[in-house]
Amino acid sequence: MSAAAINSKIWSSKKALLLIFLIYGFVAHLLFIQRTQPDSNWTNLIHDSGIYYAYLPATFIKKDPLWNFMNTENANNPEKGIQYWAFPTEEGKWIPKMSMGKAMMDLPFFLAADVYVKITKNHERTGFSKPYKYAILFSTLFYALFGFVLLRLVLLRFFDDKIVAWVLLLLALATNLYHYSTHEIGMTHPHNFFILSAAIYISLSWTKEKYIWRSLLFGVVCGLLVLVRPINIVLLLALPFFTTHFRNVAFSPRVLLAGLQRYLLNPRLAIALVAAFVIVLPQMLFWKAQSGSWLHYSYNDEGFFFSNPSIIKGLFSFRKGWLIYAPVMLFSLIGLFFLFRKNVWLCTTISLTFLIFIYVTFSWWCWWYGGGFGARTMIDIYPFMALGLGAAIAFIYQQKSWINAGFFGLLFFFIGLNMFQTYQYKLSLLHWDSMTYKAYKGIFLKTRFMDGYADMISEPDYEKQKKTGTEN
Repeated sequence: MSAAAINSKIWSSKKALLLIFLIYGFVAHLLFIQRTQPDSNWTNLIHDSGIYYAYLPATFIKKDPLWNFMNTENANNPEKGIQYWAFPTEEGKWIPKMSMGKAMMDLPFFLAADVYVKITKNHERTGFSKPYKYAILFSTLFYALFGFVLLRLVLLRFFDDKIVAWVLLLLALATNLYHYSTHEIGMTHPHNFFILSAAIYISLSWTKEKYIWRSLLFGVVCGLLVLVRPINIVLLLALPFFTTHFRNVAFSPRVLLAGLQRYLLNPRLAIALVAAFVIVLPQMLFWKAQSGSWLHYSYNDEGFFFSNPSIIKGLFSFRKGWLIYAPVMLFSLIGLFFLFRKNVWLCTTISLTFLIFIYVTFSWWCWWYGGGFGARTMIDIYPFMALGLGAAIAFIYQQKSWINAGFFGLLFFFIGLNMFQTYQYKLSLLHWDSMTYKAYKGIFLKTRFMDGYADMISEPDYEKQKKTGTEN
């Protein structure tokens, strides 16, 4: 019996989902319990994750949604894990660097924790005590796991169940989505993974749907996609091509213009745009109140170097290269060639969206995006790349048994490697921002520091990078 036949009997996408739920839930809970013991200084609400989250305690606990409390001496208390980061405006008011989209998505979980704290009175009602950290844990797990549920529904439109199972398992266990859903919770990437999966799923049929609520939901999802992380506005470019307008039709300029015209003139799109605007409006009102402008650039002196993007480094650097720390995703790129035969419109638009996305992403001054495991920003586009990964796996399934065996053996290796390197990152053996080829080679498949490790890593020059776009 061939490896493909064995795999088709063992795996199904439902079983894959159940396994992902069990692994993610168990690992996240185990690590959280371990790291919130009294002798631990670990917290999931500092740095970037703390900025995304801070809108909630500012609004519901400090009762100060306009952040006027930043003018007092009690704005921050790092010893208790309380940290509000914001920049002053010319008007003397304060604006956090991050937008409030993720806080909106975390709101139900935060409110549940807040009610629990009020009732039990066993924890400080600061917004940063243990129940609130649990809230963000549950929020992260919820959006990551149900992102896989929605992505499964999308992929089943294009691939057999066994192919979908492998795609889900590889995205969940062989990429850094695993790390940011279990180990380093509080970042936006699992949320974005969920939102884009939802947007694709709704796009598959919403233009033919007679119910207005589906158009409203589509607008809410697209609004959140932009509000959670504004750079992801480029991902909206591919959504029209998942609709029925571009299904089983020829690839030509005439078809493109006709399809886009039907999409843009659809009255349901107007409903979706209104819903998206309502989602973004609170952020605009906040900016208007704090800066006097409806649109405000909140990243201060940080910016893009579009004339000097670091695309090669972003993909292949040992510091944070996407394909170095998630090598399985190379098959998602190769698979785009096979996807061309299945759906030329999706292949073309996903490829173009991918190129635009990596250009914008790696034009950011800090192309490695600070401390973290791998190229975390690439998680946001995984629902699109899942189609390429599925096409590659489907192609291999059609090959000879020895090719199947070798390929799936390699996939298991990638899963093991990702799990092991996640553990290395936890030990700080795999450095958060200073890895080099020499250091990577020195620690490969090891669990202890070797002599001279400090000389192998290379700490980035953040100030020079911010000013010039390069460390050289």
